[in-house]
Amino acid sequence: ICGHEYFVAFAPVEATGGCVGIAILAEQIIAPIIKTEDEITTETETNRRYVEESIKSRRNVYLIAALILLVVIVLTGFILSRRITEPIIELGQGAKMIGEGNLDFRFHLKTGDEIEELAKIFNHMTDDLKLYIKNLSETVAAKERIEKIGRASCRERV
Repeated sequence: ICGHEYFVAFAPVEATGGCVGIAILAEQIIAPIIKTEDEITTETETNRRYVEESIKSRRNVYLIAALILLVVIVLTGFILSRRITEPIIELGQGAKMIGEGNLDFRFHLKTGDEIEELAKIFNHMTDDLKLYIKNLSETVAAKERIEKIGRASCRERV
């Protein structure tokens, strides 16, 4: 009895005119509360760990998805830029060759856009230039023949 805490309760008994009292060790009353508190604490800790793991797992999934998306975007950008720049580079190189006098150079671009149209225009232009040069050469040759005949007839008159 000494050294222990008790909860004491009493109530009057009307039939006898007395009182009834009871003393219960505090440990017995508090024990279920402590047990419930421990269970709540344990369950709270379990749920906290579950939530943390769930957050970590989802964060990892989102990071992986973001990295995959970033790689897809970079690759798509690279592919699209190459698809656009390669035909332009080829046009530039071909125009340089034509400018250097290679009128037999032909573009074979199949891009399905304005670049392909421009390549067709370059091909048509080189055909026209070759025809113009041929006609000009024939005209110059004819003019030279006429001039030669004219000089020869002038010499005969003299």
